[in-house]
Amino acid sequence: MHFDLYDNYLYVIHGSKTVYLLPPDTRNVEQKSIFEDGFHQVKLLTKNIKKDNGKNYIENKELKKIIIYKGEILRIPEGWYHYIVSEPKTVALNFWFTSIFQKYSN
Repeated sequence: MHFDLYDNYLYVIHGSKTVYLLPPDTRNVEQKSIFEDGFHQVKLLTKNIKKDNGKNYIENKELKKIIIYKGEILRIPEGWYHYIVSEPKTVALNFWFTSIFQKYSN
C-alpha cells in the first residue's frame, strides 16, 4: 500500500480494478522510509493480516473495497492509503492533481 501526495483520479477505459482504501488517520499501517516521485510506501501491521484458504486478507473495519468498471472514475484523495488490483486486460488512466491545500500553502 502507499499514499500519494496528490489527489488521484482513476478512470477505467476497459475491464475493472479493485481498489482497497484506508483513511489517512488509520493506525494499522507502518511507515517505511521510502519516498519517491510523490508517493510514500507503507505496509500493514502484521497483526492485521489473516489467512483464508491460503490467501492473505486484511482484517480492518476501516478498509474500504471499491470495484470500478469501464466508464467509471474514482477519486483517491491525497494522503489516503491505497492498493489496486487490475483484472486481466484492464486499461485505465490516472490523473494526479495538486491538492488545494498544497496549492495555497506557499
